[in-house]
Amino acid sequence: NKKLPDPTGQIEIEKVDDKDINLKLKGAVFQVLDKEGKEVSRLTTDEKGKVISDQLALGKYTIQEIKAPNGYMLLRDPIEIEIIEAVRTQKLTVKNVKKNWVIPNTGGSGTTSFYVIGFMLMFGVLCLCKKNRI
Repeated sequence: NKKLPDPTGQIEIEKVDDKDINLKLKGAVFQVLDKEGKEVSRLTTDEKGKVISDQLALGKYTIQEIKAPNGYMLLRDPIEIEIIEAVRTQKLTVKNVKKNWVIPNTGGSGTTSFYVIGFMLMFGVLCLCKKNRI
C-alpha cells in the first residue's frame, strides 16, 4: 500500500486600491507565517495585483505585508487565515490606502495655542480678583 501525500492548499492574494477595486496593485510583498511564527513563504504581487502561494500544509497562517506597492501605505494589521481540506485555495482581496491619505493628528501642536490662551485668561482673571480684594 502506497501512502497518500498529506493534503495541502494555497493562498491566493489580490491586491487592489481601497478607493478603486479595479486598480490592481503590483509589487506588494507578503510574508506568510505558520502558527509558530516561522516564515514559510514570501509572495510578491504581479502586474495584475495577484499572487498564489506554493502548496502549503493545511492549518492556520498569518499574512503580513512587509512591502507596500509604490505610493501606498503598509497594512497595519496582519491577516489570519486557515487552509482547510474543504477549501484548498483561500482567496483574499487586500485593499491598500494611498500614502497621501493623512490621519488627523489629535493632540498635536494645533492644541498648544489653545492651552496658552486659556492659561493667560485664567492668570488675568486671577490677577483682577486679587487686585479688587486689596
